[in-house]
Amino acid sequence: SQAIYVAAELGVADHLTAGPRTAVDLAARVGADADALSRVLRFLTGLGLLEEVAPRTFALTAQGATLRSDVAGSLRATARMVVSDYHWQSWGALLTAVRTGETAFQRVHGTGLFEYLAARPDAQRLFADAMTANTARAGTGIAASYDFSGIGTLADIGGGRGLLLATLLRAYPHLSGLLFDRAEVVADAAATFAAEGVAARSTIVSGDFFTAVPAG
Repeated sequence: SQAIYVAAELGVADHLTAGPRTAVDLAARVGADADALSRVLRFLTGLGLLEEVAPRTFALTAQGATLRSDVAGSLRATARMVVSDYHWQSWGALLTAVRTGETAFQRVHGTGLFEYLAARPDAQRLFADAMTANTARAGTGIAASYDFSGIGTLADIGGGRGLLLATLLRAYPHLSGLLFDRAEVVADAAATFAAEGVAARSTIVSGDFFTAVPAG
């Protein structure tokens, strides 16, 4: 997990988009030690994310290409978020959580996840990037697999930046949509709805679903 995180955080896949590069070249581009990076790259080769096409020269595989920033549904933000320090430390308390029933995140950080993110804009942005990328991978499939034709207004509770709701509104032109999430999260939602051409059928409401959700 940490090896994948390192590759995602450094943007290794983005630097291999144009073709193979040596470990020395990559290290210079991402600001890393060439020998240490080379060892990680060889490990990632064993995982199937890279191919060593010549000694200490690496290329992306199809699986590794999912870590590129410029591909639809990129896994880069997810990898960066899931193995970032605050998540990684929480997983370190899993045994205690299982034994006691406590929430590991609360025990380690002394606060809940969403309160933690609200106080750290960079972490909040990365979390939102990861959630949006998840939707980019799944949204079209959800729209095709479930019949929303009998619904007039669809509310997405905890819907982040609104990409899933926008995808469904685009697939079902009769639908109106209501997006509900924390204020710092839905701040980017208007741009999402505008880009997807569904702004006229979208309503954005901010709040905390642990406290209440919009009536009706």
